Amino acid sequence: MRFPIAFAACLLGAAGLAAAQGPDGEGVYQKVCARCHATGEYGSPKLGDTAAWTPRFHEGVDHLLDQAINGLGAMPPRGGVDDLGDADLRAAIVFMLHASGLQAR
Repeated sequence: MRFPIAFAACLLGAAGLAAAQGPDGEGVYQKVCARCHATGEYGSPKLGDTAAWTPRFHEGVDHLLDQAINGLGAMPPRGGVDDLGDADLRAAIVFMLHASGLQAR
């Protein structure tokens, strides 16, 4: 009987570790953002395109987050996922900036 309890504790520990690591920016990008940011559809800056991201980066991550929350141009608010949290959006933005060679937090 001890094995199942130890196994359950191990699983709970792994779940707690994942939660402690914070939002998964790459995962959010893949699920929500990639449909436009992978191709540049509707004029969105493509992942990895430093020249396209640099002027946006200079506005600051908070400014980019505000645009993602409220929508901009063809991009709907929260990328069209109403229950996508601010922390998840920020993580996706930081992921896209890092993948484009820009260092952001």
